[in-house]
Amino acid sequence: MSTCHALHFSGHTVAYHLKRDRRRTRIKLEINTQGELCVKAPAQAPNRVIEQVIKEHGQWIIQTQQQAASSHQEAIQRPDLIQLPFLDETLTVRFSDGELGRVEPNILQIPMDFEFPDERLVAALEHWYRFQAHGRLRSSIDTVADQMDTQINKVTIRGQKTRWGSCSSKGNISLNWKLMFLPNSIIQYVIVHELAHRTHMNHSPAFWSLVSRYDPDYKKHRTLLKKFKEPWPFNTV
Repeated sequence: MSTCHALHFSGHTVAYHLKRDRRRTRIKLEINTQGELCVKAPAQAPNRVIEQVIKEHGQWIIQTQQQAASSHQEAIQRPDLIQLPFLDETLTVRFSDGELGRVEPNILQIPMDFEFPDERLVAALEHWYRFQAHGRLRSSIDTVADQMDTQINKVTIRGQKTRWGSCSSKGNISLNWKLMFLPNSIIQYVIVHELAHRTHMNHSPAFWSLVSRYDPDYKKHRTLLKKFKEPWPFNTV
């Protein structure tokens, strides 16, 4: 559930939707394609702290909303199809009179009434990628864990903002669904990296030696991973 608010500062009035979540640990700002600001905050975050975060990002908010307003005024021509990276292949998103769904292995059909860009389009694409991640990443990590003779406890697929993966001392592995945008070789590196933490909970020379045993090109893959730019049609901070 969200509530509507407005904040006046620097000669501007910024309206925003506030969504509180007890599981959230930090404040997050999002601006959709219509220029609407959504603030996601921890359940107990004081209003003054939320307002301070908005003010600190005031210039970004105003500029992004102005850009959204300008873009909205211009006619946006929807492409016949969109192509997005998917592992070592390409996902083709095709607009059609049919229903939302997968019509061929790497072709996703989107109804014509989905505007471009459109929040429903983003949600549909994210749902498809997440679904693929749950099956493919879980299978991959089981295979690599057997190769490394490593025991794991639980595997979760999440949407972390700053991490591709993590490994806890209890053997719980978390992987980012956005790995599905990357080639299999880089996904392999991330999985090997996290599983190596089951032996070394650090980044010591012994840790990297173990990583190199199962991914001799890990330095190359690590560099490519740092250069990755997310091909995603929404703007967040």
